[in-house]
Amino acid sequence: MKAITKITIAALFIGSFALESCKKGENDPFLSLRSRKARFAGEWTYSAGSGSNTSGSNTTNWTYDGAVETTTPGNFTDKYTQTYTIEKDGTFTSVYTDNNTSTAVVTTYTGTWNFLGGVGDVKNKSSVVMHMLTITSGSTTVTYTGDNAPTSIMDIDQLKNKEIIIISKGSTSLPASSNEGTMTWTAK
Repeated sequence: MKAITKITIAALFIGSFALESCKKGENDPFLSLRSRKARFAGEWTYSAGSGSNTSGSNTTNWTYDGAVETTTPGNFTDKYTQTYTIEKDGTFTSVYTDNNTSTAVVTTYTGTWNFLGGVGDVKNKSSVVMHMLTITSGSTTVTYTGDNAPTSIMDIDQLKNKEIIIISKGSTSLPASSNEGTMTWTAK
């Protein structure tokens, strides 16, 4: 009986490390019965965000509350909403609605997405690459193929069934600029 108890305790101890290794984002749930693909797929609303952009010695900060982005200094406001429909088959649709004028301007993006493999310190499936294949605004549609497709890479800090937190951080040397921020998507 003591041998069975020791084996059970050892299996639970080793299993806890195996479950922890499935956790990709630092703030992901400890245990999820849904795969990362199943958690990422769904209908999402960009609901909050904050960050900063620096160019030379000038820094602007921004916050977004799900309807209005405010940039300081200057208290510039930009009114918009953005939704995402992420499919398990590797396609997506994003709808950006500009509400700065009396008539909303809707732009629809479609494309493909996939998790990135791990490289260096980046864990496997902790980042997503999105390729935009069409951008439609009003009656105008722009279509992209191959390497000309606009591409976005997002680092996922938290991937839950009802909430995704994305971290962006980057810089360039010419001209000297950098940006960092977080964006929260909530399930529709």
